[in-house]
Amino acid sequence: MSTRYINVDFKKGPDESLRQKLYQISGIIEVVHLFPDIYDAELARMYLIHVEDSKLDEVFAVLSIFPELDNVEITVRRYHGGGI
Repeated sequence: MSTRYINVDFKKGPDESLRQKLYQISGIIEVVHLFPDIYDAELARMYLIHVEDSKLDEVFAVLSIFPELDNVEITVRRYHGGGI
């Protein structure tokens, strides 16, 4: 299974109940708090959501209308490797 990523900001900062609610969405594999030990208000809101590649568009559409989330954006794929 290939994994893609969506960046989101929780409007009200860290919220375990919202995090658990997101796991109910089909296609979401993991919800990771990016800076759990930093006490900066902006950084504390940032999460990375791991999504099944085949469900990316569907999950993105659902997250985009979640009232508790800001700045929902798909992470750009970056390819690293040799050759031209």
